[in-house]
Amino acid sequence: MRFTEDIPRLGLEEVGAILPADQADAVLRIDVEIDDKTQQRQVALTTTSLPGGGRRRRWWVCPRCGRRAGHLYLADDISCRRCTGLSYSSEFDR
Repeated sequence: MRFTEDIPRLGLEEVGAILPADQADAVLRIDVEIDDKTQQRQVALTTTSLPGGGRRRRWWVCPRCGRRAGHLYLADDISCRRCTGLSYSSEFDR
């Protein structure tokens, strides 16, 4: 079983420095290292409105399934937690 903390991931923290806060959707071209090779991938971003209006939340769009995700994982390729088959370790804490 593989856990989210075992796999490198892309967060949204870095995106704020690249894109203006008011830009809704975008496609980023990023270089990632997979299997010791640097590969270029295009990854989409989207936004949703937060309650109360005004502010928006950014999401990655999983290249494999199209779902919104807060993180994308760099396993065999770039994908969300579900497509990568990852679990949260806290699911097994008892």
